[in-house]
Amino acid sequence: MKKICALLLALLMIQGAALAADLSGMSFDELLALRDQVQRELISRPEWKAVTVPAGTWYVGPEIPEGLYSLYPSTQRGATVHLWGKAKDDFKTDGGLILSVYLHDQEEGYGKVELKEGNVLILGGPVVLSPVQPLGF
Repeated sequence: MKKICALLLALLMIQGAALAADLSGMSFDELLALRDQVQRELISRPEWKAVTVPAGTWYVGPEIPEGLYSLYPSTQRGATVHLWGKAKDDFKTDGGLILSVYLHDQEEGYGKVELKEGNVLILGGPVVLSPVQPLGF
């Protein structure tokens, strides 16, 4: 009986792995949702240290997870960083420019920046985002 249960369990695991590996049947939106889930889970793990974000306009929430980050330029050329409250060039309440900085030192970077849902991050060059670890007290 134990052998039969072990065999059934092994078959279920193999079938589950085969289903998980077959992504061709998923829609584009389902694949995007799955990618977002995987990215959020990876970033929440202690093994995750940093990610390089290319130059461009990025939205916190759908594209970059909320959190506390240190910012570093990924090249010796440096990079500009503009963080907007709700939308680019929106100077209304909760809109406005939160941070405007030029990152020039790859080793020092820029301390602790809180990215919140709805913020707009505009990068004028690739920037390394590294999660800030709490001090534990």
